[in-house]
Amino acid sequence: ARAARTMPRRFDSGPRRGDRQFLPEVYRACRRGDRFFFESERALETAGSVFVGGEDLARAFADALQIPASGAFNVASGFCRWKDLVEAINRHAGTKAGFVVRAAGRPGPGEYRLPQSVSRMDLSAFAAAAGFQGQQTLEELVARFIAAERGVGVPA
Repeated sequence: ARAARTMPRRFDSGPRRGDRQFLPEVYRACRRGDRFFFESERALETAGSVFVGGEDLARAFADALQIPASGAFNVASGFCRWKDLVEAINRHAGTKAGFVVRAAGRPGPGEYRLPQSVSRMDLSAFAAAAGFQGQQTLEELVARFIAAERGVGVPA
């Protein structure tokens, strides 16, 4: 299988959740009450990326040991639109970050620009070789991340 040109965003709630991860920066922008800047309504409704949770990643590594031939495989828990990510953070953290759509220009004060692209992967090769299906959901990963950030028990 061919390696993907994109990598899934890793959403983690472990002790290294702030180490070169994507979720902490979006969470901080939500806590500040930033508005998330999009260049079009289409970008607001479609822009996003595949993501992988730490437990799914560990399962994928273990499942890969059962594959008789080596190769490059794409692995992800799922796909999320940035809009859904921000709304999930708002729900779980009690924040009120919003959105702004403006065709021209750059983000202004109090605005945060997320990637305006859609990053997807073909996951079928690893699913066929190892039977892997991502199990972790965006809601679960966001809830665990925010609980960890607040220093409370991580929800099951």
